[in-house]
Amino acid sequence: MLTRRMFAQVAVSAPAAAFLATQVDAEMPARNSARNVELVHGAWGDVRSWSAVIPLLQAAGMRVTSVRHPRTSLADAAAEGRRALDWQDGPTVLAGHCWSGTLVSEIGVNPKVTSLVYVAAQAPDAGEDVAAFPARLPGIPERAEMLADRTTNAAWRSKPCWYAVSKFDQTISPDLQRFLALRMNATSVELDAGHLALVTEPRAVADLVLAAAGRA
Repeated sequence: MLTRRMFAQVAVSAPAAAFLATQVDAEMPARNSARNVELVHGAWGDVRSWSAVIPLLQAAGMRVTSVRHPRTSLADAAAEGRRALDWQDGPTVLAGHCWSGTLVSEIGVNPKVTSLVYVAAQAPDAGEDVAAFPARLPGIPERAEMLADRTTNAAWRSKPCWYAVSKFDQTISPDLQRFLALRMNATSVELDAGHLALVTEPRAVADLVLAAAGRA
């Protein structure tokens, strides 16, 4: 368990900060590449969901921020995601897992965000009802109220996108993931993984993030 004391040791030193950040010094990136990456966890995860991916990104010279967002509403989660983006010092890759693909789509219009990464994630259009997806393709589970919130933005319509499809996912249908990746014209990879590919296939996920950062 991440205790309050542990959080205090690694959190960004900002008033009332509600996100966890780990950063390492790195050489300046090549032109048109991103040095920063902001990671957002799914509805039932936390910042530790990315714990196997983070050191791989750091080893490649990325400055990594893993955001702790509340599970109350999309608006509340977006506020934390935007706060973390405000602290980025330059071009940033924004990556989300599961429900946080919705969050990525909402806040990814920020000018600091250069590219988007979706890992077995939802990716609604602006105002789109995610609950309507099962009528087209199966796989969306029963949702909490937060999961019914609709976005006002669809950042994937204006930003380059990468998508990791989990071929054995039983939470979000792989066919739905493929549909979303195709719709956003994403560079996609298919992983021999279940829903938690970021835990079981961290190298593949990290490589996708690095590709989005222009560091492949």
